[in-house]
Formats: sequence, C-alpha cells, structure tokens
Amino acid sequence: MTPQQPVPELSRGGLLPLTQAAGHRLLFVHAHPDDETLVTGATMALYAAAGADVALLTCTRGELGEVIPVELQYLEVHQQGNDDGGNVGAGLAAVRELELAAALEELGVQQHFWLGQGLAKAAPGPDMVYRDSGMSWGPDGRARAAATVLPGSLSRAPLEEAASHAAQLIRSLRPHAIITYAADGGYGHPDHIRAHELTVRAVELAGMEVPPSFYTIVSDRPERPLTEDVALITVHGDFEAKRAAMAAHRTQVSVQGDRYALSDGVWKDISGTETFQVLRQSAAPAGFRPLSSESSSHPPVRDEPAQGGLLPPGKPAPSRRLTTAAATVGLGVLAGLLGTALHGHAFAATGLLLPWGSALALLLLLCLSLFMGLWRRSAWLSAVSGFVAYLVAGTLSLPRGDNALIIGNVQGNVWLYGIAVVTPVSAVICAYLLRRQSRRPETRLDS
Repeated sequence: MTPQQPVPELSRGGLLPLTQAAGHRLLFVHAHPDDETLVTGATMALYAAAGADVALLTCTRGELGEVIPVELQYLEVHQQGNDDGGNVGAGLAAVRELELAAALEELGVQQHFWLGQGLAKAAPGPDMVYRDSGMSWGPDGRARAAATVLPGSLSRAPLEEAASHAAQLIRSLRPHAIITYAADGGYGHPDHIRAHELTVRAVELAGMEVPPSFYTIVSDRPERPLTEDVALITVHGDFEAKRAAMAAHRTQVSVQGDRYALSDGVWKDISGTETFQVLRQSAAPAGFRPLSSESSSHPPVRDEPAQGGLLPPGKPAPSRRLTTAAATVGLGVLAGLLGTALHGHAFAATGLLLPWGSALALLLLLCLSLFMGLWRRSAWLSAVSGFVAYLVAGTLSLPRGDNALIIGNVQGNVWLYGIAVVTPVSAVICAYLLRRQSRRPETRLDS
C-alpha cells in the first residue's frame, strides 16, 4: 500500500504491540467481503498469528459487486441467467459469504460479525440485513453514488440505527484498537464512507467505558492530500496469508503469483505493507509498550512483506514465510534422499535395461515440487524444491573413498540429468495450473 504523497515521518511500529499480543483485541470494520483482505489482510493475519484477538465486522454482503469469472457472471444483478427473483443480489451474496469465510480462515481470523446480527445487533428482535449500495465512477476517477440505490442499502440506513449496532459489538468485545476507512472512504464508495461514519458514531455511543485507539486506512487510490503533521503507522504484515486470502475471493479478485487484478483487469503487485492514519490513541492498556521516538526517524519502507509490528531485536513476529521456506527446503531434501535411494533399481531383459527406479524417483520429485508450488500458490517455489533436490543428489554423487551413492551408470545419469529436466517442467506445470485456477471459480468455496 503506497500513500499518494511522501510523508516526512512514518512510524514503523504497529497498531498494537506484537509482544505479549495475547489478550489484545482489534476490531476491523469493512463495508463488503474482500475489502478486509485487500486493504488490511496482511495486518489482520500478522496480529492473529501473534496471538491477538482479531475480529471483523462486515456491513453488507456485496450484492451488487461485479463478477470476474465468466462462469459466474450470471450472478451479477441484471445479467442473463440471474435467478434472484425479487431478492436482488441474493445469489452473489451467498457466494461472497462463502468466499469471506474461506479468506478469514487463511488470515487466521476466527471472529466475524454481520452488522445488525448476533453481537452486532443493538436490541432484541429480527436481524437486520444491510445491502450493498452500489456505485458509479465519476469523471474524476473516484466512486460516487449509483444512479439507483435500492431500499435497505447501507448508505441509506439511518446513521444512528447502524451505529447503534456497531456500538453494541464494541461494548461486547471491548477492543483495544478499531480500524476502518478514512472519512472519504478511501476512493469514495458510498458504503465505505458510511462505514467510517457509523464507526465514528459507534465509538461515541459506546462511551468512556470502552476507550480504544482508532485508526483509519490510508488508501492506495487517489484521495485528498494528507495533513503534513498527520501521524501514520506502517505495518509490514503477513504477505503469504494476504495472498491466499485474496485468492479465496474468486468472484472479485484474480491472483497470479504475486500479482492481482480486480474487475478492471489492471494487474498490480500484492503488498504485505499496509499504512494507517492515527485518528485517536487511547491510554495504553496493561502490557502495552509505546512506540519509541526512535522508530519514527526511519524512512518509509515500501512493499516489504513479512515482518511488521513493534518487536524487540531477536524476536521476529510469527510468519508464514518461515514455514514456507522450511517446507520448501524440507520437501527438496526429502525428494533428493528418497530419489537417491530408489534410483538404482532397474529391470534387465533381453539386453534392455529399464531404469524404473530412476523414473519413479523423478515422478516423486515432480509430485512433491508441484505440491509445494500449488500449496503456496507460487511456481518458483516448485522450482526451488527441485533445485534443493538436485543439490542433495549432487552431494550424494560425490565419491567417498571408492564408493558413491550415485554412480555414472544409466540409472545414475537418468536420475541426475532427469532432475535438471523435471525441475523447470514442474514450475511450468504449476504456473499453468495456477493460471487456469485463477480463471475459474472454486469448486468448494468453503474449504
């Protein structure tokens, strides 16, 4: 996430300290499914992994969103084949609910609420369902109200009513930090603006019994210039978790490797770096460590995935990057060792030697490399596993005295040279499968 103008001082701390994160509570308020992942996903995953209680309040189900996969475009309102009947957008809403659940699983977020329901409902009685207000693009490139706004839309809901629901959730959760959009909604969407308004009012209604810190999101889209003395915080969050969560929002986001595109088809780099404006900071609760004055003297760091938050030297935040690196190397070592153990087996008949052991070893390497790449959705990780296997096999081919585990016979040559072929092949296959997957809907959105 990159602000539109340079900021002279940028704190590299966090919304809350990652040290002793257990017991600290954060509440994110978003307008539609996928918003939480696109602009705050890396931060949510980072704090969830550090042991904080991360909760999400979603205001609408995004009934009027555009749909990217061709096979699902019938879900769009007014599209041919749409069978919503009188309940406009119901089909897409149901799919986006499943996508959101899958995304939150990737982010490690276990507490989710819909505005007007459950703990996010102000009074007994029937649940409230707030609908997507829709939008149109203005000549300045910013979102504005749609020509037709349906009854029950969030932007039309009375502010006091919507805010009272959010206030009830704040009283129940007692978060130490609340995060939502800036006053202009980031890029002007009416529902984003109303989410900001209802959150601000909800904090007022919750009263002094709940004194949270309040942060707004610095958008990566054009917005009003920031005040020169505004306090900003950059969080270097969990890049891998954010990428996986973005991929879960299949109807709204296309993901290929480390890039993504929305319905406009414009490809951008996924970033694990997310920036927030300090709207209000409360007195720190027990266990909080304040941001040091030293931290604000560092220059801004852009698009650096992984580490973030306020951590003392030598205590890195838990991150999926370490897990991914260990798994990649581990699978490569496993393939190298097992392949070397298998490669010597052959079948000889009528002068023909069939090195079935080497063939089986190469098939094993291909499967493990593909598993690695598809699991972490990165073709280059598939190639890295193969390269590690080659290093292991090459090391085992070195003679030790008069013996070597891999010798220069047919089986040894097929195994060693075969790794050099299988490694790029696995990366190409992985890239192809990921590309195909990004163009079609998931068969199981709730997995």
